[in-house]
Amino acid sequence: KEVYGIEISEKGVKLARENGVKAFRINIDGSKLPFEDNYFDGVFAGEIIEHLYDTDNFVNEVYRTLKPGGIFVMTTPNLAWWVNRVCLLFGFQPYGMNVSSNFSIGHVYEPKNEFSSFDHIRFFTLKSLQEFLKLHNFQIINIIGVHIRLSGLPLLTSIVNVIDRLLSFRPSLSNCMLLVLKKK
Repeated sequence: KEVYGIEISEKGVKLARENGVKAFRINIDGSKLPFEDNYFDGVFAGEIIEHLYDTDNFVNEVYRTLKPGGIFVMTTPNLAWWVNRVCLLFGFQPYGMNVSSNFSIGHVYEPKNEFSSFDHIRFFTLKSLQEFLKLHNFQIINIIGVHIRLSGLPLLTSIVNVIDRLLSFRPSLSNCMLLVLKKK
């Protein structure tokens, strides 16, 4: 078995190759993937789709390159995360939704980190993501709500982490959604 990887950054490609992955530097937003039809048994896309303008092309390309019955596992943040719902009720920006590339504006607390410049472009709720993937002919096998431990302001994040761990059993309320899909 071989493992392939696609990455937009040269640093990511180098790291993947050092770990035995056949990695390619490609901007997949609107691009055709350089693989034949029905090539892969499985595809994993972790925290990718929310960074793309052309989500339809991306999902179509995953579908095209998967073998019949192939498995597509993806993760993406949940716009309807319970924390985002609370933030909106009090007039704050939802987590991960930025109005500026230079400043953190309107958030309760969102620390800048090495990934902060990679703003999210598309936002999905569980229902919108399910509908979107079904329209692209994927069969939904499983959906899991994922708890992602936050760091930052100690008291605030410790309270949020406890509540989030309890509520993440419902994917519609979780921070992140993990979907297991099958090519029909």
